[in-house]
Amino acid sequence: MKSTKFGFVKIIAHAKAGQVLTLLLALALPLGLGTGLSGCGSGAVGSPPDTTPVASTPLAVSPPAADLFPDIPTTFTITGGKPGYSAFSSNNVVLPVTATLPGATFTVIPGPVTAETAVEITVKDTANASASAKATVKPSTLINQVTFTPVGPTGNGCGANALCSGGDALFSITAALNGVVLRNRAIRFDAAQGGFQIVTPGSGALVNTLQVNTDEQGVASARVTATAGAPTQVATLKSTDAVSGMSRSYSFNIAQVTSGAGILSILPSGAVTITGAKGGAGQDGSCPTG
Repeated sequence: MKSTKFGFVKIIAHAKAGQVLTLLLALALPLGLGTGLSGCGSGAVGSPPDTTPVASTPLAVSPPAADLFPDIPTTFTITGGKPGYSAFSSNNVVLPVTATLPGATFTVIPGPVTAETAVEITVKDTANASASAKATVKPSTLINQVTFTPVGPTGNGCGANALCSGGDALFSITAALNGVVLRNRAIRFDAAQGGFQIVTPGSGALVNTLQVNTDEQGVASARVTATAGAPTQVATLKSTDAVSGMSRSYSFNIAQVTSGAGILSILPSGAVTITGAKGGAGQDGSCPTG
């Protein structure tokens, strides 16, 4: 058999019928077609590409660990994973959690405990990935009741739950654990918001933070003074148990007073025009008096 430019055609022509497929495979392998031809025998054309979206970052919960206190809300934030989250608590009595979450944040409010209780919060996404946060629910140590007493010199006469600008007031809070008062307990007071400061006992120095110890009744007290001429506003004093870290905030009003007389404050504070019904001929609709 002579070799020609198209010698492989002659080979196929002279081959027996049973050898044709073997010859085709032998010729296809050097051309890189072997895989495609071998797949044809079973009818397979290869697996389709995976179009499932891949999460950009791993699923996580923040804060990953936190100390919680009864009746005080704490918010957790979820990041990463595939949105569409759900959350579960290992102790739903102490720390109930809503299973289906509408977004990437959720707030929990612990129930009462008599001792520190560890609870694990587990979060899952739509890809069934999971992440967890450790929560320690601690017993309440600060009674949710603050005594607020204006003491002068212009501390009285500015309304309920209010302190006149330039006046003083005494704040007291009780520390107790499971009904037993905590004596000699360190409590920190912070002027969190508003035009006032805390008076240091003895020296009378004005500070924004002061730590005092409770007395025999478990009571810690701090004297505050409002800035002279402070505008009418809402102020907040924060008290924190330095041992457990539990804190409570108390809001009160500061009413502006000048020379012993209260000042009426309105919002907005700019000029206000009051327009009444249309007057007679030659008159506009303005009120005759302010």
